[in-house]
Amino acid sequence: FLEKYKLKMLRGRTIPTPTTLSIQQTATLLQKLVDLQKGDDGLEVYVPPHITYCVSTLLKAQTEFAKGIDEYMHLIDYEGRPEDDIETVSTIVETCPQFLATEDSWRDLPIHCFAHNRNVCHLKYIPLLAQNGLLAGIGGEEGRGGLLLNGSKVNTLQLLAQSPSAAVVFDVLGKTNPPLFFKEDVRKQFLTHHAVRYSKDMFAILYFIAQDPMSLFFKTNHGRLPIGCICEYEIEGEYQDKKHLDILKIILAYNIQDNNDSKASIGGLFAEISNSDNTLVLDGLIRRFGEERVWDTIDMSLSSFTNLPILHQTIKYAPRHCLTVMDKFPDSTMVRHAQN
Repeated sequence: FLEKYKLKMLRGRTIPTPTTLSIQQTATLLQKLVDLQKGDDGLEVYVPPHITYCVSTLLKAQTEFAKGIDEYMHLIDYEGRPEDDIETVSTIVETCPQFLATEDSWRDLPIHCFAHNRNVCHLKYIPLLAQNGLLAGIGGEEGRGGLLLNGSKVNTLQLLAQSPSAAVVFDVLGKTNPPLFFKEDVRKQFLTHHAVRYSKDMFAILYFIAQDPMSLFFKTNHGRLPIGCICEYEIEGEYQDKKHLDILKIILAYNIQDNNDSKASIGGLFAEISNSDNTLVLDGLIRRFGEERVWDTIDMSLSSFTNLPILHQTIKYAPRHCLTVMDKFPDSTMVRHAQN
């Protein structure tokens, strides 16, 4: 810009070599000129028009630069950001952490946008953003650097739990100094529910179960257990259905272990899907995957357990399935429940 400006003003005369200024010196000069325009008491004072023009042009360029950085930090399309660009992101957040507090049109912070990406290469940025956010006071004392702040829909931890790469990121967050993830978060933030409902990744689901096994029996505000989330799976084809039924098999087996109250009503099968849907989880699963496949999965999951009062619970909650239960679990007719 300065070269072009000099060409215009000097009208063909030889252009002198520009003074070499560092970015810091240029920024200092610009700030002093802006302060000069405002005056000591905040009132504008006369500044030569050429200087005013230079200042306004540089301020416009500064605004465009900041806009470009902001857009970069809010990218959610993984193709818009190189996979390994940790140096760029580190430079931005460490030199100007204010960018961590900016919201896009969806009210998402940069940390939310990074969490939206399912690519593990981008999720690895989350600890960096959260640690710098914590230092910058993003979200205050309870915001944990942005991890517990809600974006357009849910908070960052819940977004991360929806990713197939969740376990890797949560493991890192739990080892930072200070720690940014605690096992209590699994239940408080319904992370097992989010993993079952959205990520459908066995490794992520098992990770949260290992952190807090009782989260499998913890209901959301809508009255939904993690096993009830399986009923909401969309139809995605035979391969995905098999994967989803494998999740059901694992959750059922965990639900039965070390539990009383008629084995937590046989692993949650006889619980209602939610407060707004009184359908039993068992019937919801049959509706989604078909009776034969659901009962085959239940059989495979529970066949190793003895003295399981599944027939008692079927008679109590879903007598229409009694014949199927007696066929799949013939020994259940001789099992006594806790009251003998």
